[in-house]
Formats: sequence, structure tokens, C-alpha cells
Amino acid sequence: TTDGSTPDVTSPNYTGPFSMNSTGVVRARSFEPGKLAGPTASATYFFDEETKLPVHSITAKPGDLFDDGSGGLAAYDNYNSGNRAPVHLEYFDKNKNLVFSENASMRPVGGYSIDFDQKNMQFSFDEDYGARDEVQYPIFARDKPGITQYREFRVRNMDDDWSSTRIRDVVANQLTLPTHCASTGYQHMTVFINGEYWGHYGGREVTNEYYIRDNHGADPDEVDEIV
Repeated sequence: TTDGSTPDVTSPNYTGPFSMNSTGVVRARSFEPGKLAGPTASATYFFDEETKLPVHSITAKPGDLFDDGSGGLAAYDNYNSGNRAPVHLEYFDKNKNLVFSENASMRPVGGYSIDFDQKNMQFSFDEDYGARDEVQYPIFARDKPGITQYREFRVRNMDDDWSSTRIRDVVANQLTLPTHCASTGYQHMTVFINGEYWGHYGGREVTNEYYIRDNHGADPDEVDEIV
């Protein structure tokens, strides 16, 4: 498939090489009568995309993200539904090297800013959504080089700074890093969904029990978070 959907027995068969001339995603899966279907392989291919930022590529069935009339989850468009969409994530560093590729769940998050066209999204590497493990990569190495794995992270549309400087929240966060306040790691990144450019985002740690584990060494099962 080339639309982000997980291949099934009705998808086009691969019979030989095919050409791509624009940025897009390819997903492939093997089938054999009388046997379980194989795992889905997913990859994003980029053509003439100019960015100096790390790239976060999201691949998913279109109807699971958007209300396209197919009866899918439409988690992105129906952002108050509580639905989590199964997605595949690829992350490329600023030198265009693929540094992780993993399944996850995605849900929109935020307060009033969740109503913006460009929405905040939170990703969880949960085995119920096909994740093999937590991500083993220091996404926020600039701020926190000692943290090399993440159970969850989010990408933010910069909230009330969405249509303005897009740096105020980052600057405020950077000022608190040398203090004893709880500060989250940040990383500017470019986001694509099913090969379509989705804009600039600020990647950020999620302040939950796994944040306490990663930053302070606590057992996440022993953390009570009061919000």
C-alpha cells in the first residue's frame, strides 16, 4: 500500500519494482494461504524535502487519523473522542539518518490549542499497538543527554505561540533547566503524515510516571501523579 494503510489480502500484489517520484510511504506484508499474515514493513521515502531539522514521519491508515467517511477511528479530526490511532513512526536525525522505526499509538492532546488545525500529538510505545520496545534513542539529547530511552513523547504545536514566534515556550523551558524545577527536554522537528508535510513542531517529554522514572530513577508503578 502507498496510502498508509496496513496491507491485507485485497491490497495490490507486489509483482516487481515500481517507481516513486515524490515523498510518500510504502507498507508491505506477506501472505500465504493457511498461515498467519506476516508483520508489516513500513518506510517513508523523501524527495527534495529541504529541512535542517530532525524529521518525524507518521504512517497510519488515513481513516484512523482523519474523518474520511471510511468509518475509521478518525482520532486526529475527532480529537475529543479519546480514540488512539495505531501508527508507525520513523525518526531521522538532522543528518537524515534513520535512528528508530517503531509502532505506537497516537492521540491528540492539549487544552484550547487542540482545536488548532495543526494539533499536538502524543505517542506511546505500547505493545498493545505493536511496539516491540520503548524507543532506544536520546530524542532530547541536547537538553538531557543522559536519557536514552522513552516510553512516550509528544510533538507540540507551540500552543498560544502557534501563529507567532513559536519559541516562547521553548525559551521559558530552557531557562528552567539549570534550576530545581521540573523541566522537559525539547527538540524542534519537522513532521510528516503519510508522506505529507505537516509542519514544524516542538518534540517534548511527557510529564508522567515515566518522566519521573527517566529523570529521577523512580519505579513508575510507585508514582502517584496529582494534576
